[in-house]
Amino acid sequence: MSQSSSSRPFAVCVQPAAAEFKTPGWAVAAPLNAWIEIPGTAGAGGSNIESYSGWAPLPDGRIVSTLNGGHGDGTRNSTVIINLLSDAPRWSEIGPPSPTNTYETAYREDGKPNTSHIYHSTMWVPTTNRVMRIGCKYVNGGGNTSFKTVDGFDLSTNRWDPAGTYPNLTSSDTGVGYHPILNQVLTVGSFFNPLTGAHTPITNNGNVPSLVRFPYSWDSTRKQFFGVQVGDGQRYSLSLGLVAVKIVGPVATAITIADSPAKTMFLNDLPEYAGMAYDPFNDQFLFYWGASEETRGRIFIIKPNNTTTWDMTLFNYQSGGVLPVAAAASGINSKFTYVPQLKGIVTLLSAKSNLYFMRTS
Repeated sequence: MSQSSSSRPFAVCVQPAAAEFKTPGWAVAAPLNAWIEIPGTAGAGGSNIESYSGWAPLPDGRIVSTLNGGHGDGTRNSTVIINLLSDAPRWSEIGPPSPTNTYETAYREDGKPNTSHIYHSTMWVPTTNRVMRIGCKYVNGGGNTSFKTVDGFDLSTNRWDPAGTYPNLTSSDTGVGYHPILNQVLTVGSFFNPLTGAHTPITNNGNVPSLVRFPYSWDSTRKQFFGVQVGDGQRYSLSLGLVAVKIVGPVATAITIADSPAKTMFLNDLPEYAGMAYDPFNDQFLFYWGASEETRGRIFIIKPNNTTTWDMTLFNYQSGGVLPVAAAASGINSKFTYVPQLKGIVTLLSAKSNLYFMRTS
């Protein structure tokens, strides 16, 4: 199959002036600081959601999930979408799967990208006007095959751009977040420009023992990324202990999480493939894993400040909500998102569960 480049008419869409926001019907009675289920949202549109999967939130309240699978966890390379701002959200398939399976390759016979472990690698990239997968980690098949490919899905046509449209990564790392000021994608160790292929190395200011793999979240107040994990975030390299880092521009600085009962619990939990979101109204990060009966519902709050020592506490729920189900063993990854229009967090924990939502302000 040819992977020659095509033309790139990437004009960023200009959105019309937004109408006055109306709270969708399902969220009108949502209590404060308590989880509710969004009815009718189970199944993720048939996507392989329990496969170290992720999703890509859009600025308009929609969420896209695509190419979930990899290893032996699923071959269905479909693309699905849901609009959280509708009165009765439902998943719909906007990109059908390939008719045949191809293993250990970056692309299927019909030219569509293969499934992979997504983790945090799919995201909305305004400069390309696409939902993109930045890197292809552990592709569909029995081995540990990965590719440095970068792919874009056009929501105006519901089609993938041809293979080779975008420059490849220079390493096997994947994208973990989008920097809206630099207009580049954060990977582990560098920022990547998906239009030019340029990499900007992340500079260690001298006190960072290890860069965080995931999760990262964008702090829109301080204009910086923050990442935190135990070990490497996958229950390996546990001798590293709790690793936390902020990235301002291309410079990484270690963050010390002050000792507290919450920190002790965090270390004992050994969270892996966790999710994290920044709540700008309350100026705090919410970190969630919840993959066991003991830990389901347990949220860690991390309060940023302008020093390098931050506090961690446990989230205090209010009444009126439900206890979420335990997350799938393959983790939450990027499926834990703050939705500004709804002033709260939405997450997907398993293939059988509905979406969960919690209003935080």
